[in-house]
Amino acid sequence: MIGNYTSDMPRLVIGTAQWGLDYGLTNKAGQLSDSAIEQILAGMNEFQIHDLDTAAAYGNAESRIAKFASPSIRIHTKVSGKDPGNTAIIHRITDSLNALKRDSLDGVLIHDWYALAAAERESAVIQLEQAQADSLTQKIGISIYAVTELLPAQQLFNGTFTAQIPLNILDQRFVAPHESFPSVEFQARSIFLQGLLLKRTGEFKEHTDLLQVEKFSQDNDLSPLDTNLIFISQQEWLDSVILAPTSITELQELCQAWDNSRSNPLSLDFDRLQSKDTRLIDPRTWS
Repeated sequence: MIGNYTSDMPRLVIGTAQWGLDYGLTNKAGQLSDSAIEQILAGMNEFQIHDLDTAAAYGNAESRIAKFASPSIRIHTKVSGKDPGNTAIIHRITDSLNALKRDSLDGVLIHDWYALAAAERESAVIQLEQAQADSLTQKIGISIYAVTELLPAQQLFNGTFTAQIPLNILDQRFVAPHESFPSVEFQARSIFLQGLLLKRTGEFKEHTDLLQVEKFSQDNDLSPLDTNLIFISQQEWLDSVILAPTSITELQELCQAWDNSRSNPLSLDFDRLQSKDTRLIDPRTWS
């Protein structure tokens, strides 16, 4: 049954960047329509998915969640940590609560941790922990791009925190080091590299690393979707995984492939598919 996952499987979370923005290299749908959002939310209920990932920076995504999502949906948002002052981040969390029409959130992450100075990071953590103590959010954490960004975070947070990380077949930088961070709950994003791992396009259309992944799928008689989800589903150290369907059809396909990935008996050598091309695996560098 779709959604009836075992306890060692990462939890599925639906991303909402496309609810408020025209986001994604291969996204042809643009910003999602009201109808598409309503259908995805209905599908989430059918497939037993209970979490949304959003951010204050995702256009009007938070207000659209407030309009369409039921109170039973768990919401995790992200706010900026820049110019934190003494209470700026608390106010940003309050602004998100107002936009979402919620009294509390299930998670709040600092969206731009990589760009913060040491003093800003310290202030951000203090305010996050205050928000948690005040029951404005259950969980707190950071969204990051590199393993090195975890080191100062581990020293600043006093308890368990969430780290939202990029993770996919090409970008396996966190796979080995995760064991050094027992107090971190890892959440994977960019598992299809904005769709590039499902469909080569643009300046990367003939990239050697993408061609290698495509050949790997063909050699193992797998679709690109199945190959990528098998890799992710085998990362049992993950707490959750963000998927960002643009339609109910995509959600159905993703959930079916996710369930199938757990029953695939193949022992696949994903290690050899890691890319050393930092420009390819980091969308911040894309033109």
